[in-house]
Amino acid sequence: MMAVPEKNVHAINLRGPWQMDCQGNLTVSRFPCCVSASDPFRLTRKFHQPSGLTDQQIVAHKIRLNILPGSLVLNGTALDMPPGLGIEWEVGLLLRKFNQLDLFFGVQPASEPAVAIFESVLLEIRSPD
Repeated sequence: MMAVPEKNVHAINLRGPWQMDCQGNLTVSRFPCCVSASDPFRLTRKFHQPSGLTDQQIVAHKIRLNILPGSLVLNGTALDMPPGLGIEWEVGLLLRKFNQLDLFFGVQPASEPAVAIFESVLLEIRSPD
């Protein structure tokens, strides 16, 4: 991965609204979403493609999680799940005019107090100049 100085990074925080689907029960959650115990559930966030992208820019999803998902899917394409709770993918080739990010989670153990599912979900645009 190309190292880019911090000043050449524009970050878009995908705070919300996130749609939570737990066994067909749909709710809308704001950032951060919390869970204390749950059956399997899916979080979905729709977003537009950033405007003005050039071929030289790198577009990456960066997610800092507190709960490890079973899978992540961007526009119908499953993303590889590296180990750890800080995950990053280059996604420029997967972006469309309208996008959908799905995070699928398995059964979560009971936790008191409720645990935030993630700390941040960012779309980063990195420019080499």
